[in-house]
Amino acid sequence: YIFKKETGSTIVQYLTNVRMEQACELLCHRPDLTMEEIALQTGYNSTTYFHKIFRSKFGVSPRQWQQTMSEKIKLKSRTPRRLLYSSQPSRCSFI
Repeated sequence: YIFKKETGSTIVQYLTNVRMEQACELLCHRPDLTMEEIALQTGYNSTTYFHKIFRSKFGVSPRQWQQTMSEKIKLKSRTPRRLLYSSQPSRCSFI
């Protein structure tokens, strides 16, 4: 009760958000990892359950999210350098 009062979410919701943020970072920056490796590194022993939680949170599978982010990064890399320097640092974002 105290945790929810202070953070606005339950401990389970908070932990899920932290895990999903880490999963997005790995999907963005470590395309060499398998979904099983990403699931394990984010605290999920089951790839199926990881996939289910990811899809329920973002509405797409981890692989679809990764492909979308990859396309966005490719588009960004085509932007002239002077524009890249003036933009904010690249970060993974939730869809």
